[in-house]
Amino acid sequence: MLLTSAFTTLLAISSVAAQLTPARRFGLLEDTRPELGFVNYSPQQKADVAHQAKELLAIYAHEYVKKENYHIDAQKKIAAFEKKAKKLSHKDFHYGLADIFLSLRDFHTNYYIAGPHSCYGFVGPFTFDFVDSRDIANDPHIVVKAITINPDVLRLAKDVVALVQPGDVLTKIDGLSFVDHWKTTQDHTGGANLYGGYRAALGLLSSINGKIYPAPKNNEINFEFSRPGTPAPFNVTVSWITAAKRDCLADAPSGGQAFGASKFHGPKETDIKKMGPIRMKPTSPLDGLDLFPEGDNDLILQPTASSIVQWTVYTYGGANLGVLRLSSFLEDGQPDTSRAEAAFRSLLLNELAETDGIVIDLRRNGGGSLNLADGLPQLFVPDFMPGTGRALRVEENRVLFVQNQVQGEVWAASYNASKPGDLYTKAIQFNTQEQTNELGQLYLKPVALLTDASCYSACDTFSASMQDHGVLVYGEDGQSGAGGANVVEHRSFLQKGAPTIYKPLPFQDVDAQGRVRLGAPDMRIAWRATIRVKKNEGQLIEDRGVITDRVVRPFAADFTKNVADGKDTRYSRIAKELRDWGVHTKTTGLFFQSPLNVTQATTGSALSFAYTSQFIKKLEIRDTTNQVVATAAPSPYYRRTTGQLASSQPASALGRFTYTILGYSGDGKQVLKTKRDSIITPGLDKYVKVAAGQTWTYSKNASAFSAVYNTGATAAPTGWIPSANGIIVGNGVQYVDSVDTSFSVFANVAAGAKLSTTFAYDTEKDYDFLTITVRSVFSGTAPVALFTASGAAQVDKAFDLGVSGNVEITYHFVSDGGVTAKGVTVSMIAIQA
Repeated sequence: MLLTSAFTTLLAISSVAAQLTPARRFGLLEDTRPELGFVNYSPQQKADVAHQAKELLAIYAHEYVKKENYHIDAQKKIAAFEKKAKKLSHKDFHYGLADIFLSLRDFHTNYYIAGPHSCYGFVGPFTFDFVDSRDIANDPHIVVKAITINPDVLRLAKDVVALVQPGDVLTKIDGLSFVDHWKTTQDHTGGANLYGGYRAALGLLSSINGKIYPAPKNNEINFEFSRPGTPAPFNVTVSWITAAKRDCLADAPSGGQAFGASKFHGPKETDIKKMGPIRMKPTSPLDGLDLFPEGDNDLILQPTASSIVQWTVYTYGGANLGVLRLSSFLEDGQPDTSRAEAAFRSLLLNELAETDGIVIDLRRNGGGSLNLADGLPQLFVPDFMPGTGRALRVEENRVLFVQNQVQGEVWAASYNASKPGDLYTKAIQFNTQEQTNELGQLYLKPVALLTDASCYSACDTFSASMQDHGVLVYGEDGQSGAGGANVVEHRSFLQKGAPTIYKPLPFQDVDAQGRVRLGAPDMRIAWRATIRVKKNEGQLIEDRGVITDRVVRPFAADFTKNVADGKDTRYSRIAKELRDWGVHTKTTGLFFQSPLNVTQATTGSALSFAYTSQFIKKLEIRDTTNQVVATAAPSPYYRRTTGQLASSQPASALGRFTYTILGYSGDGKQVLKTKRDSIITPGLDKYVKVAAGQTWTYSKNASAFSAVYNTGATAAPTGWIPSANGIIVGNGVQYVDSVDTSFSVFANVAAGAKLSTTFAYDTEKDYDFLTITVRSVFSGTAPVALFTASGAAQVDKAFDLGVSGNVEITYHFVSDGGVTAKGVTVSMIAIQA
């Protein structure tokens, strides 16, 4: 069919208009307030939601901590609310629940204000920061840090923006000092301690998340400022500005004004993927909105392949300080943290290898992945010991842990190890020491952290772990944010984990493609509390956080100077102290590098690891039984020396093995503990030979040319298990989290050979995969996938190998964290030529 030119033009105009429709809608709060609708529950729905909130708070890990520290009784509050829920207006119902959750002063425990309200954020044109003062606890000094760069906010606030400039001192808020203003709002800010409360309250002067906070009571807020060189203070009245996501408004159930007919803009339900246990502050409708310039006018940071890792070398005044900026513990909202881990490793081995010390900047880091928080310390400290966790010993947790095994056998055992009358389950590690020490040290010189009270959740965990192992913590506040728990959401985790207790909330429907409605009701809870180890053993992170070793706040001038001058008062002090500390501890100049790539060897050959070192007088390699299999004496040890750590014994067993490299200084002190892996494959003379017309069938006695290769911390019983009936992943009931295991057969095959195999798999669909590959050994080509799948099925099939000669056929299984299923059983492996 032909289109007329007029119709074509109309389509083009329509397309351009659609592309230009802004993602957000801005306005003054006084004009927008009538649109701030709520989910319109019936009386019975209000009662049901209130009861679900009560069930949620029943597993609140910090219930007794909040009672002790703040005299807040979550159970008493929710019980009283449940009695009156049916009779409350929509606004009073949603705001009432939000107030209960906010009063707990825990950013891990939130009620999401459902409906169009959750699509709105409330913003102002200024952002503020604390600066150096004599008494930061009782008399904090505050300046304007930056003016908004958002054109829509600037347009609506243009009259007041011209009156204020960075460096202006904030003296009063609505006629009150900052401390007095905070005292009137501290039950509604969410900050877990004094400094966390201060940071939260200061942040709420610039932006408010309408998903968890009620809208400002007043349409305006008044600030009193003073300016150096100006004799009298001056007042500025700022109108609150609303910023709403249009797709959220189109999806949000009940009330408000929708923009567009299309519904369900959220992710597919299957893509939500275990929103708990997670460790971070809640999302906001303001996420992704550029409100203020990034950075602190201090350093120009260089990017990496990871969106959350930046770096530079601070050299002002002769300093040689490596700076690692870690802005989050979650990469672009994805659970995979491999890019951040790889960025850290690469920087430590290359760009930052020659620095005198390193500071890891964690300011404003809201948290994220516990695996990343537990995985990074090993790069700086030997024998890292991760913290532990515990949960309340209540019936709801018995159903979750024991009856439904939502966190596997270890947490079921944790619950069962407690007894009636105990408040908590037995404390256990979230990640084992084996998992968190897979690689070991890469940087041997002094390292420190730079934090503030916005460092929360996984950021708290990482900071606590580093401090517990002797790392110095600098901070702009006296404590970190003190978010010490795993958090789980009602919808994505608890409804699936214990459906007899946690029921779906109204308006939680999805569309035909399984996409989740935006603006739908939900809530989340701090489920398992984290506990510190070593020198702070037994202390909770919640409320206390990480106590700062050295307070280093900026000066007002830091927000008005030119970034190009390269000077920053905080980094100057940190660089000097770390350099002095290196001299005191004799770690200055320590250096060791050995390639991180896996060492390949065949049976009958000797293992050898190349290295470069300095100020390490003795090196040794130990095997998995802790036996010394190689030593070296770098000479002269006080200069850069290269060499080989070579084992005197040839490799015999097949598999992937981890070796520990230890280094000792001139006075015999251990200064290095790092690990390297080696893969041992059979020599060519050991390959099974399958000539034309022959068939070889796997049996358990094929150990000379077949083996299991477990990657990382995958322990032997959790990877592939060879048996007389084939190979198996899992115990026949359930496999475990975070498995990465391969079973390989090495063969010399004739042209046209096939792999005939029979197997059954039952895995978490779209997340845990079985893959069968073949590669031509020594050809340099990548493995070719013959089969890959997740979910559940039985397969009996012959695959063309497509290659001949020396080949490696591999069955690879990988699982992530969270949900597990029965596993994989391969009952027949045969090569037909």
